Amino acid sequence: MNIKEISISELKALAYDQLTLIEQAQNNLKIINQEILERQNLQQKSPEKQVVPEPKEEEPKETKQKKK
Repeated sequence: MNIKEISISELKALAYDQLTLIEQAQNNLKIINQEILERQNLQQKSPEKQVVPEPKEEEPKETKQKKK
């Protein structure tokens, strides 16, 4: 698309579309930042819950005996 060949009305429509995309991106960033803040607040209130537990050792499996 050659911007020099686009009418003023089309340029205005493109500009409006870009503004809409900017607003959507800003709203997304607000939501992401709120989630980050909530998680950071939770971490500060209960840091012991943030410890990753070590994996459990596998228990020996029972062997099934064939019925005769």
